[in-house]
Amino acid sequence: MRVLVLGSNGQIGRCLQDQLKTNNFEIIYTSRKEIDISNFEETKKKITNINPSIIINASAYTNVDKAEEDIANSNIVNNLAVANLANISFEFGYWLIHISTDYVFDGKSTTPYSEKDKVDPQSVYGISKLKGELAIKASKCNYLINMLKLGSSNKKLNIVSDQQGCPTYAQDFAKIINIVLVKIYNKKIH
Repeated sequence: MRVLVLGSNGQIGRCLQDQLKTNNFEIIYTSRKEIDISNFEETKKKITNINPSIIINASAYTNVDKAEEDIANSNIVNNLAVANLANISFEFGYWLIHISTDYVFDGKSTTPYSEKDKVDPQSVYGISKLKGELAIKASKCNYLINMLKLGSSNKKLNIVSDQQGCPTYAQDFAKIINIVLVKIYNKKIH
């Protein structure tokens, strides 16, 4: 099975490189330099040339604060480019595993969020990520959306004092994706 990882130079992409070594799949890692998802036609051409069974989208516009002023680019990468990936996945029968964020919620919960909770993004970043999720669902492609609680891989974690949270350790997140890949593979061959 061929797996394409988009955004391989980001935190999740690097962790996927560590964790996906344990399986026997053909993994193709691409950074923005190889596939810039904001270039829709070029993205489609490159992905169809690779012809993966599964696309893992670890690409994103992740600068939450800057997104407030850079609305257009945040929307292009987190929404429109994701819609393009979903449409490509539907057209060619690829699975799409997309990394989203807890910023699609309002941040007021004192318990961990689940996919059943009401979404209510409070920032441009959260709105753009939610629009990307909705585009995936509307595309009717085979998909899995993973929610990542943003954090830092540094020993010191700088957070605001008026929010509660539990950042996801990126290596654990990548391990879970590896398990999901095996489950999708087993489902495809049985």
